[in-house]
Amino acid sequence: MTLEHLGYVRSDGRKFSLSPRVLELGYAYLSSVHPWDAAFP
Repeated sequence: MTLEHLGYVRSDGRKFSLSPRVLELGYAYLSSVHPWDAAFP
């Protein structure tokens, strides 16, 4: 319910679904990693 209040999920009363705002949670990490570093094993 806290995530719903913050706008990260939506609820229809029975089910929850992610909202586009949930992408903010991983943005700080993803913006600091260079694509070529992630491509190497």
